[in-house]
Amino acid sequence: MVYLADTGEPLGVITEAVIDDHHKMTGYKIKPEGGSTPLWFPTEHFTDVGNGLIFTPRWYLNAISTLERLEFKQKISPEIACLLDMNETNPELSNLLVRRDPEFTADFEAAALLDHILASQQRICQERLKDLEQHAHQLMTKRLLENLDRKTFSDQVQDLRYKMKILEATAEKCTTLTARLHQTTYGALLDHNRSGLLASLEHQSQSTVPTP
Repeated sequence: MVYLADTGEPLGVITEAVIDDHHKMTGYKIKPEGGSTPLWFPTEHFTDVGNGLIFTPRWYLNAISTLERLEFKQKISPEIACLLDMNETNPELSNLLVRRDPEFTADFEAAALLDHILASQQRICQERLKDLEQHAHQLMTKRLLENLDRKTFSDQVQDLRYKMKILEATAEKCTTLTARLHQTTYGALLDHNRSGLLASLEHQSQSTVPTP
């Protein structure tokens, strides 16, 4: 069975492991819940957890890619980090940033978007976890009132625990990625003055565009 990392809900069952001409596994064919036609997904989307696979959504793969790019940009441009220690006002700082790296505005916007996505996904996981906990309490009540047989209760609780484990792991990934983001210069700038600096960067970036 394959489960969604976002919600813990089942995505479908594996019907085939796809092998290329070099005998390397490149992906899986998954038959969706309630569907009839298997869909192919590359192996990068999956994490093996022993008794099933977790489907990693595109937003997480994009988050990893964006974060790695920002971390690399910081390594090759340490001057940008030094500017934060100069206590420049926003216009002065943004002018220096854009002059030093014309792509800085786009990178800063990407960092702000990533920060928003991670916060949103973590909130979704927490809300879903609360729903599952409430469902677990309802099952316990039914069991105590003998409105639910032992086997059905055990099976449903086991399923809930598995979904909760998936959601907790996804929430932890969001926490880890957020911490990594805020350890970069771009994350520090988000903490510095998100709206004011972004507006200033956009102004400076537009002012550097040559007039036709």
